[in-house]
Amino acid sequence: MDVIGVLSSVKDKVLDAAHHDLLKGAYELQNENITQLRSNNEALKESNILLQEKVTEQKKEIKRLRVSVKELTAKLDALPDVGELSEEERKILQFLSSCEEDVSTEVIAQRLGLSLTRAKYYLEQMRQSDYVYSQDYTDGRSDYYIAQKGRGYLMQKGLI
Repeated sequence: MDVIGVLSSVKDKVLDAAHHDLLKGAYELQNENITQLRSNNEALKESNILLQEKVTEQKKEIKRLRVSVKELTAKLDALPDVGELSEEERKILQFLSSCEEDVSTEVIAQRLGLSLTRAKYYLEQMRQSDYVYSQDYTDGRSDYYIAQKGRGYLMQKGLI
């Protein structure tokens, strides 16, 4: 419908020139607004499509991450439990982790206030469980140092 044409045909018949120009200006402004709104609407539609595609991608990523979490949880559950060590064994591991060189059974016993027999017992138990390694000498003495499993135990327990 040609509103401008209708307005022009009634000019000077129903409308004076001032009202005609006022209505014509309002109509043109309204048409500009409608054109701008249509343009905005098209832009919003395009933006909505892009956002929907992004949501779809994110949902796929979430699904992939959930699978990854399940796999990692299963691997973590399959790891052997480090078990519990006695207070004395933990103290021995902590002491060995602070030493830069191999330490003799005698030094360990003396520093930790253990009898030599108890120190030998705990060290042998931990050696068999791969928490510590030993260097055995022909004269019967042994030097000890912490193994990776021992460090791992201390790390897991928050002791180092």
